[in-house]
Amino acid sequence: DELKIFSGTNFDATDGDGSIEMVEGWYEQYIGDLTATLGKLDGTIYIDTNEYANDEASQFLANMFRNNPVLPFPDNGPGFRAAYALTENFDVDAIYLGGDGDWEDAFNNGFFATQAHIQSDILGAPGNFRFYGWNSLRDHTKFTDASSNTNDSYGFGLSFDQELTEYLGAFVRYGWQNPEVFLNGEDFALEHAYSIGAQLSGEIWNRQDDVFGIAFGQVFPSDDYKDANAGFKADPESQLEAYYNFVLNEHLTLSPMVQVVFDPFGGDAVNGDKTIVIGGYRAQVTY
Repeated sequence: DELKIFSGTNFDATDGDGSIEMVEGWYEQYIGDLTATLGKLDGTIYIDTNEYANDEASQFLANMFRNNPVLPFPDNGPGFRAAYALTENFDVDAIYLGGDGDWEDAFNNGFFATQAHIQSDILGAPGNFRFYGWNSLRDHTKFTDASSNTNDSYGFGLSFDQELTEYLGAFVRYGWQNPEVFLNGEDFALEHAYSIGAQLSGEIWNRQDDVFGIAFGQVFPSDDYKDANAGFKADPESQLEAYYNFVLNEHLTLSPMVQVVFDPFGGDAVNGDKTIVIGGYRAQVTY
């Protein structure tokens, strides 16, 4: 909370009160090629997924490499998801979530998203192409008209990953959202963002279970945001992250990492707009 940036550095960090929380709880039913899920859902499991950048416990920790920062998932809450496999290599997902992430008025401020997923075998290696769109019914305010504060928002994105060799995989993400509005209670909104990265297997240096990952991405505030904040630079914010997963044994993985944030908050952070360097160390226990 001491950093003023567009995209967070630790997706695992929470604002909780230290109590234990049930993050998911759902029932799933299979009917032929249709899968239906109902309960307390985490939308990031179904939309904007990626083989190399979708797990903060073992892959990239920064928010923008976990999911696209212009995709405004609500907190885990009541929802419904339906998935249908049209062919062996093509399926579609649709999800509805309560927009506020709680169980009060769950159907008044909903979040809808749908995704098409194509599995490929380019050059004989597995890959995934995902295209999605979303709509949020939560109240948004126009940057250029503060009295217009009950607007929806919407956007689209893509998430690709591809195994390039037996040891190397790569990914790319892109997302866009309505640049004219921001969510009520927030002070900024991003128009679009992209990220690219790679994952390298430690088998090359005789550490077959180890993994090295590196990624770079940028987020771009909208022109409406800049116009509404006279004097702001509103430059793109850039982020770099590298991590190494050292598998100590079957139960414990240690991961040193480094992140670099360029032009934090678009160069307009009042508590420091210079380049930020962050070092970290993660331990993952599996039992």
